[in-house]
Amino acid sequence: MNFNAFTIQLTQYISQNHPDKIEDKEFIESRGQQAATVFADCSRQGMNLEECSRQANKVLYAGLHFSPYRMIMDIIQTNCTHLPLTDEGRHSLAMTLLDICKPHISTYLTPENRDSFEGSYQYLRVRLQTKRMINQYLDDNGF
Repeated sequence: MNFNAFTIQLTQYISQNHPDKIEDKEFIESRGQQAATVFADCSRQGMNLEECSRQANKVLYAGLHFSPYRMIMDIIQTNCTHLPLTDEGRHSLAMTLLDICKPHISTYLTPENRDSFEGSYQYLRVRLQTKRMINQYLDDNGF
C-alpha cells in the first residue's frame, strides 16, 4: 500500500467510524491518492494551504460523514449502561449489531443524502428504528 498523509488520515478515520470498511485497502488507497492529487492541483492553482486542505478533504471524506457504526455505538453507550461491557465488548457488540442493522439503515441512505444524513428527519427515524432493533436483539440474546 502506498501511504501518503491523506491515506493515513483516512485509515484512522475509517478505523474509528467505519471499522467494517477497514479491510478495503484499495478504496482507502485510491481515495487517499485522489485527495493528494486534488491538494497538489489546488496548490498549483495558487490556493492557500487551508483551501487546498478543504478541497482535498471533500474528496477524502465524500460519502463517509454518516457512520452507522458510530450511531450504533452511541445507542449502546446511551441506552445500554446497564450492560457490564468493556470498551472491546462494546465494540464487539456494535460490530455484531452493525451486521444486523446495516441493511435496514442502508435503505435510507442515498448518494445525495449520505453527507447530510445525520440530523435529518430520516436520521431520527432510522435511529429510533435501529434502537428498537438493538433492544430486540438484546432481549432475544439474554442481555
